[in-house]
Amino acid sequence: QVRSLGNTFALAETVEPVAPPSGVALGLPLPHEPAIIWLKRFKTKDWDVLLTDDSYTGQDLLNVVSAPEMKTLINHDGLATSVFGELRKLRNGAAQGGGSGAGGAAVAGAGGEELFDKFTTAMTTAVTTALENVVDRLEQRVVGAQQEVRSVTPSEAWLRAKPESAADMWFEPSRTALSYPQPPQRTYKSSKGKTTATPESKFQQYFNTNIIDKLAPTSAFTVPTDSHANFYLETGNASRAPDISTFPKGAFLARETAITVGDIKVPTVKGNFTADSLGQVASYLSLILEHQTTRNEATGFLTDTHSVVFISVTRSPTGQLTRLSRQFPLVGSEGDLGLRLLIALLLSAHPSVVSWSVNEHVADSVLKQTALSCVCTIADNPTAVLKLSRPDLIAREVNALTVLNGKVGVVQLLDFNDNAIVLHPRAQCTAQHAVAQGKITRAGLADVVSALELCHAVGVLHRDCRASNILINDGQPILSDFGCSCTMQEEFMGAPRELWSDHLLDGKPFRKQDDLHIFVRSLYALRGALPRPSATEQEVKKFWATRGPSWTAMFAHCEKLEYDALKAAVAQLDN
Repeated sequence: QVRSLGNTFALAETVEPVAPPSGVALGLPLPHEPAIIWLKRFKTKDWDVLLTDDSYTGQDLLNVVSAPEMKTLINHDGLATSVFGELRKLRNGAAQGGGSGAGGAAVAGAGGEELFDKFTTAMTTAVTTALENVVDRLEQRVVGAQQEVRSVTPSEAWLRAKPESAADMWFEPSRTALSYPQPPQRTYKSSKGKTTATPESKFQQYFNTNIIDKLAPTSAFTVPTDSHANFYLETGNASRAPDISTFPKGAFLARETAITVGDIKVPTVKGNFTADSLGQVASYLSLILEHQTTRNEATGFLTDTHSVVFISVTRSPTGQLTRLSRQFPLVGSEGDLGLRLLIALLLSAHPSVVSWSVNEHVADSVLKQTALSCVCTIADNPTAVLKLSRPDLIAREVNALTVLNGKVGVVQLLDFNDNAIVLHPRAQCTAQHAVAQGKITRAGLADVVSALELCHAVGVLHRDCRASNILINDGQPILSDFGCSCTMQEEFMGAPRELWSDHLLDGKPFRKQDDLHIFVRSLYALRGALPRPSATEQEVKKFWATRGPSWTAMFAHCEKLEYDALKAAVAQLDN
């Protein structure tokens, strides 16, 4: 043991002392924070036992002292100076008394055993004291860095974070939107004809009435709420209150339970999405991650009720990464996407905030989330996923997959309860992403036609067979997401209207043929633009009627339920 510890110190002693790492902006964890946790674990042990018990080895301390994060800090905090010198004295004394001196492993001659006992006792004391000093100094350094960070203005913090502009959104929009009337203007005329600035409270009231109050009754997992008067995010001697926050149903709003946050600002002539406003939201997200240590990402938003931007803060080995979306309109002909993204964020949940499980299957981290569902990895099963959704959608999926279980090309149901299901396999990606990244061609999705034929043979309609609901596992397509599935008689709900057949656009009931139409039209969407969401029924019909002979032929196969011919036609795409 002593020899191993001696080697440990010899290894650490060779590291050149350098200046300690400095803190970074937005309350990000310091690089050496894991080392503090490490040291605390060792600090709480009985060091006399640690150094003499056979269940411990010098490698235990070696792992701490020689860790990459620790080499600089140990030397900077004087561990080498305070311990090495004393150990050399005691080691030399043991050698002069007749010991081996190389590490104190054996001591012979008069007085050798006594000197060896003094050597191990002094080593225990020195190591304990040195490590306690390191822990105390590191903790002081972290507190000091955090206080320094919190004294930085949101604008300065935002500029220091150097946010990345996100080319693509990191979460999917909601399938449904809200009616959203024209929001207040920046100014209004009083009864006396005087132009007056609209107070911020009017914009907050408008947002609450037209977004929060409408979403609250429909939310499956979360409670979206006006939190501008709830100062729950503590920052040292002060507290902060985002205008909007969400937290899990059955819980209460606190720094440990907040899922997402947002701020509402008054529109200005120069624009509302300033570094100061963006930095404020980013600081909220950083504080959430600081208090929710098992969570790796948090997303928030900033809006003036006319448009919205989304901000994401993610943990990384080098600190935290900040992403900023483009600006999305909330009103007018192009406001639909911004509203759907906002709804998805306000209704989405996170397994690190609330523990979700189905029997022994416990959710670990989020893979994908929308307003209606959340797909998570499972802590002890890398081949399956846990999907949470509303009880009515879970019931649909369970009913369909119970009938389809074991069918080739269809996701398998392993377990379920009222709010969640466990599915196999955990695929690498969706067909939408696989085609975009060149991992598979549209022709490689031809087997989905066979999977739909199996569904139809047992009386199940999928009703949302888009590329985003087709998984790719080991290069093979797998039909998933049966939350919109039904029997032949139920009313239609599912895929967006731009993918509907003429039959559905005419208001008629959903058929087997419409499953095929949605699939084929989603294949077209992987390479071309769809009609705009606000297009009329006639405009959508005209769009699909003018896609060219090969697509017209595939639509004819869909209408005639010619599965084999359709599969062969899909297999020729991109050739």
